[in-house]
Amino acid sequence: MVTFSMLLFWIPVCIGVISFFYFTKRSRKAIILVLSFLPPAFFIIKIIKHTFYQSLSALNFYVVGLFLSLILFIVVLRYLYKNY
Repeated sequence: MVTFSMLLFWIPVCIGVISFFYFTKRSRKAIILVLSFLPPAFFIIKIIKHTFYQSLSALNFYVVGLFLSLILFIVVLRYLYKNY
């Protein structure tokens, strides 16, 4: 059941990533956006793969990391859209 739910999550994500790279122009702005979204994606994956028998402190670390990386992503978005 867990594998099925992970497939339900990852199939649309992969389709979205492939369509993003197919339909966007390769510009400096797009590359910076993709690179700045890698840390939130990493922490989202870690939170999704977290199971009940792992420590709660690890989950707290991933949630704080996700929060900080999303703040970084928002700062990058604001910087890019103010300068372009």
